[in-house]
Amino acid sequence: MECINSVLKEARNLPVTALVKATFYKLNELFTRKRVEVEARINAGYTFSKIVTSKLHANQRAAGNIQVNCFDRQNEVFELCEMPNGLEFAVDLHQHYCDCGEFQVDHMPYRHIFICCANQRLNWQVYVHDVYRMDQVQKVYRARFKPLENRTTWPMYHGPRFIPNIF
Repeated sequence: MECINSVLKEARNLPVTALVKATFYKLNELFTRKRVEVEARINAGYTFSKIVTSKLHANQRAAGNIQVNCFDRQNEVFELCEMPNGLEFAVDLHQHYCDCGEFQVDHMPYRHIFICCANQRLNWQVYVHDVYRMDQVQKVYRARFKPLENRTTWPMYHGPRFIPNIF
């Protein structure tokens, strides 16, 4: 996703009123474009964004050459041994935990999770955090902006006046 900072980089040195207006229009443009992209991806049958899908495929390809020992099928607890280095890791799918910490950081399957799922024929998609799902991303961009009214129709401001320090 684009960083809001990069979207607003042209507005940085504008006066406050112009900055607010530029921010409003840039965000409207971003939300409108992203809403269309997300809806197109959902309508095409995708569950995840292109970036997440690409990362998941890369993680899945990296799952080779790992020995799996299932300790508790019901609670989804495993011990893994990476070959040829012999590093061992404990994985608890039910708790979304792996000794290496990658599962807890990214909240999506990576090589250890994919190999455990393959070993027990489990659906790896249930281990992808909802934040990565297109239906959740769609909720982010559902807000719709309304055009600003003509400034002459705005109510008069009666609050405190701020006078800039010219020194």
